[in-house]
Amino acid sequence: MLLVEEADYNLLGRDLIVALSINLIVRNSQIIVSIYKLTCEDEDKINPKVWHTGKEAGKLVMEPISIEIERPEDPIRIRQYPIPLEGRRGLKPVVDDLSEQENFKALCVLM
Repeated sequence: MLLVEEADYNLLGRDLIVALSINLIVRNSQIIVSIYKLTCEDEDKINPKVWHTGKEAGKLVMEPISIEIERPEDPIRIRQYPIPLEGRRGLKPVVDDLSEQENFKALCVLM
């Protein structure tokens, strides 16, 4: 998260920080974050469609798009942000769940 009060626009979730009433306090070179817990009353106000159940993936029916690379002889190399081992372990059940569905093809292997 980055807060710059002089900025003319929201940076990295500043609007979300305000919407969720998150407080960021800088004290002695440390950042203290306070956030309110989600209450049952708050949860009832949220549309249930936003919660992931693991079974909604792939419901969009549309033709895949085909993209041709102008010069395939020149490979495109963009270094990806490395996912730490703990993050890969956390994502593995999600990828496994998605790859078990008939309409999903796993494009990469995390482990």
